[in-house]
Amino acid sequence: MQKALTMKETKNRNEQFEKIAKLRDEYNKSVNPIISIDVNYNNHQLFMGDIILTMKDLGIRIEMVEDDVFQNALSSAMKDPLRVESLTSLIAYQNMARGKVASPVATQNDYTTEALLRLGWRWPETSSEYLHKFLEGLIGLGMFGDLATLAA
Repeated sequence: MQKALTMKETKNRNEQFEKIAKLRDEYNKSVNPIISIDVNYNNHQLFMGDIILTMKDLGIRIEMVEDDVFQNALSSAMKDPLRVESLTSLIAYQNMARGKVASPVATQNDYTTEALLRLGWRWPETSSEYLHKFLEGLIGLGMFGDLATLAA
């Protein structure tokens, strides 16, 4: 069994997945449950403040405002034909509940995280370097438009 490498090579990565495959085969022969271990859910979190400061360090102009100020600015931008296109992602998710109250589904991965720890595997901590590279990738994709005009 071979797993494709992520952005960063991890020591003994293939051996980890071979061990998981072996254990999966053992459990398939038993009455024990099999849990999903490829959930792409890192249990480490970043603080929003760290994200915002990194965005500022990269030249992305971001201003902290109260909810009502944000709603007014969003409403104004949605009426501006030159700005509305950049809001398509927000607009797409704005009415997903079709007028009903929507709540996010709570996720819990304690069981899976603990099982992986017992297998000797854990998620790496999300570093400031990773966040920096992630945001640089989004900038490269044009997610923040022309940073020179954003800062004006």
